[in-house]
Amino acid sequence: MRTKTRRHDLLLGVVTLLPLLIFVLLFAGSWFALSNVEHADRGLVKENEVSSPLMPILLVAGLALVVLTLGLQTFYVAHAYRRTAPAHRWFWIVFILLGQLFAMPVYWYFNIWHDRREASL
Repeated sequence: MRTKTRRHDLLLGVVTLLPLLIFVLLFAGSWFALSNVEHADRGLVKENEVSSPLMPILLVAGLALVVLTLGLQTFYVAHAYRRTAPAHRWFWIVFILLGQLFAMPVYWYFNIWHDRREASL
C-alpha cells in the first residue's frame, strides 16, 4: 500500500475547492447570460440574438459541477465513515451530505490536512 504524502493531500484540497470555483463562475455566467434576455424584453437586442454564446459553456460547467460534487461527496462520506472517531462519524457524514460544496473543504481541512500536519509535528 502506498503512503499518502502531503502533496496528495494538497491536490485533494485543490480538487475539493474546484466545485466552489465552478459554482461561482456558473452563477456569474448565468447572470451575464440572463442580462441578454432582459435587453431583449426592452427591444435592445434582436429576438434571434437572445441566446447567449455562453450557454453551451454553462451547460458543460453545470454538468461538471454535478459530477465532481457527487464524486467528491462519495469519497468524503466513505472517508468519514472509515477514518473518523465513532463519536463524530455521523456528524461529519450528515454535514457532508447536507452542506456539500461548503462542507467538503471544511472536512478536508480538519480531517485530512490538519491531521497530516499534526502527525508531522
